[in-house]
Amino acid sequence: MKTVLKLTLLLLISISCVSQESKSEKITNPVLDSIIQVAKLHSVYTKKVNWKRLEKDMHAIKEDSIHSIIAPVKHMLKELGDTHGYLMINNRRYAQIGVKHNIPSRKTNPKIAQELYQRMAKRAVNYSLLEKKIAYIEIPMVINNNHEIMNKIRQAICELNQKNPLGWIIDLRANMGGNLYPMAAGIGQLLPNLPFGGGTKDGQTYHLKWKLEKGNFYMNDIAMTEIPLDCKSPHRTTKIAVLTSRYTASSGEALASGFKGQKDIKIFGEQTIGASTTINWYPINDTITFCPTVDFYMSENKTVHKDGIIPDTFVQEQLNPKNLMKGKTINTAIQWLTKN
Repeated sequence: MKTVLKLTLLLLISISCVSQESKSEKITNPVLDSIIQVAKLHSVYTKKVNWKRLEKDMHAIKEDSIHSIIAPVKHMLKELGDTHGYLMINNRRYAQIGVKHNIPSRKTNPKIAQELYQRMAKRAVNYSLLEKKIAYIEIPMVINNNHEIMNKIRQAICELNQKNPLGWIIDLRANMGGNLYPMAAGIGQLLPNLPFGGGTKDGQTYHLKWKLEKGNFYMNDIAMTEIPLDCKSPHRTTKIAVLTSRYTASSGEALASGFKGQKDIKIFGEQTIGASTTINWYPINDTITFCPTVDFYMSENKTVHKDGIIPDTFVQEQLNPKNLMKGKTINTAIQWLTKN
């Protein structure tokens, strides 16, 4: 009797496990197939892989729940070489390790990166009138659609403009990304009407086109911000130095790309981290969104940035987040700004 009971229990457990596995496959396989199709159609790296082999490998990776899609999607991103794309499940991000460099001049220090990330919580916009009447403003990384930061950037520019600066420094060295729209619209106070490059798939034509118009940021002629300019001081056209570092990433790189090749604007500092790509969001269901890399940044002068933005004048310097307004990069920029 005990033996029969044990066999019955084992049979019930086995049936339950088969049922759960079948249920899991019904939930996750269509989701995984949808993600694969999005990547095939939209990833800028889609031609780099053998999709037949990659799909087989992805479906062979098994886990025990709805989260079983995480491991195969991470594997796909790695095979594609997509260090910027990611998967979102219930607003939690899952990605591969991100951009890493072995070259000493581009290797990042995790402690500095963490310190830069913590600066974001302060929501501060640092600005000052430096020596020789050079206006300095740091554009911080912005998470979400934060109009507070945009307004702070605009107010800082207004205040500095009233002092009639002889040149401007826009510092992106500590900008590790976030939402491009409020950052660009903040800068729109200084450069209200400016074609700003965009994103490209083929390296020749724009898939996404950016511009500043009346201070607001537009993507493919759609206004992403609609806040009127209210600065009373007149706009002054002067030379602008843009500063970058190996920590400048993502949307920070998008800003640098927008400035690249513009009249009376030069970039000083280090080559940026290399997340110089556009991410797009593709909702799969109510809880899952897949966000692959769909474009490379392309400047207004048609420079394509597949591995970060290369400065016009390279200045290698250990970034000091506690004192950004002093150092070799700032001094080099000031020399150019004050040169006749």
